[in-house]
Amino acid sequence: IDGDDAHALVGDTYYKTLVGDLDGALESVERATSILPNLDEAWFARGWVQMLLGNPHQSVKSIKRSMRLCPILNTVKFGVLATAYRNAERYEEAIQTFNDCLKRFPDFIYAHSGLAVVYGLKGDNPAAEREVNEVLAIDPGYTIERFITPNLYRDKSIMGRCADALRSAGMPEN
Repeated sequence: IDGDDAHALVGDTYYKTLVGDLDGALESVERATSILPNLDEAWFARGWVQMLLGNPHQSVKSIKRSMRLCPILNTVKFGVLATAYRNAERYEEAIQTFNDCLKRFPDFIYAHSGLAVVYGLKGDNPAAEREVNEVLAIDPGYTIERFITPNLYRDKSIMGRCADALRSAGMPEN
């Protein structure tokens, strides 16, 4: 890989993240953002890696910067930003972001399942159950196992808490 090519470094970031080398991923994406500070994809990747490393507040800042650099929003940007808010226990912002996503992409299953998790973590089981029902209306075969796989977080218990929230809301196990 060309260590001076920000685009290649972003690709390396994604590869390293998927194979479990989060520290290497962070190193690659930090280099990418220093080489090309206006590359929105580098800031998004940085936010994703920061979230997986357990730094959700920094993740939110990086993802929001990515969204300012390229305001064309997609499900992935919405989903990762909302998840970073959830991990930072900024539940109202997570709910708002997932709902903003659903206004544009009403059948995005991860936004519905992500809302179910947030509502479950907040203790609002009726709202969590409604979102689980939305998920199952879109995909009757959707399960907790599918939501939590793969678990790329350094702290594996994060997805355990998500599974517990979905379980409480009636999501099938597997």
